[in-house]
Amino acid sequence: MPTRPRHQGAPSGAPRRGRRRAGAARPGTVIRAALAAGALLAAAGCGGGPAPAGSSPTPSGGRSASLTASSVGTASAVRHTVHGSRSTVQGDVPAAELRRYADLADEAVPRVTAVWGTHWDRHLTVEVFGSRAEMERRLHVAAGTYRDLAAVTVGEAGAVPGIPAGRIVVNPEAMQGLSRTGRLVVLTHEATHVATRDATSADTPTWLSEGYADFIAYRGSGLTTAQITAELREELRTEPRSRRPAALPADGDFAPAAAGAPTRLAAAYELAWTACRLIARQHGAAALTAFYRRIGAEHMSPDRAMRAGSGISLAQFTREWVDSLADLPP
Repeated sequence: MPTRPRHQGAPSGAPRRGRRRAGAARPGTVIRAALAAGALLAAAGCGGGPAPAGSSPTPSGGRSASLTASSVGTASAVRHTVHGSRSTVQGDVPAAELRRYADLADEAVPRVTAVWGTHWDRHLTVEVFGSRAEMERRLHVAAGTYRDLAAVTVGEAGAVPGIPAGRIVVNPEAMQGLSRTGRLVVLTHEATHVATRDATSADTPTWLSEGYADFIAYRGSGLTTAQITAELREELRTEPRSRRPAALPADGDFAPAAAGAPTRLAAAYELAWTACRLIARQHGAAALTAFYRRIGAEHMSPDRAMRAGSGISLAQFTREWVDSLADLPP
């Protein structure tokens, strides 16, 4: 049975998105990583998966492809470039596979824009390496770091001055077990990080940046609350009441060290999603977006931003959120 991975923070030694001020990213720095959730692996068995590699792509307007030769280590690799209507996808894999990623990226952009708004590039740059090993080598991380990783967002310092994230890198090996729905959720999550980069700062708590990305990614996906919160519900069922959540996830709950306990890491992401979903349910998706912007772009504290948007303290919201966990499906 495949590992049930989750979105994971940047590896040790690399800055996490929201932990650096604008302009502080280094070229090639890994800012955000996304793993396939257990819910996505469940969805992978529901049909609608990607066509087999090498199959003929369905023609689509607004897109073109080209080939280039580039040096990869000591070997020369053929590089394909596919242009979608809202994306540019490059990689060392067949152009037909890149076209499928272009379709997903093109679909992810309006999904993000519908919630976040139009104040971002609304164009995604995606790179697909031929293997995980090559991905890890090119991103300068230890072998095995991205074993179950589906995608990462990397910084491109200088490409857009002052912007810490811009390029989504896909690990095709980790994507193989996902349905089209699963792939779309992963790319939409990452696209959200690209879109929110201007409004994400050291003031933004990780539970909000990850929960917001999941909120947009899962919105309209057709996945149920039971699927999305599978690991969290299991933890709530088995953990003693004294160890059940009493506070919003801390930044450390998303730390790379948590990758050694994938179920606990998955639960942290699911807790973040439930918190963002509760804000949207109580006050609307626009209020959730405004809350995000107040903290990151206006540098309000989470408590002040919560009071400005809802009239209640963050502590009161937290109590309401803890109570809401009892309403998760059994």
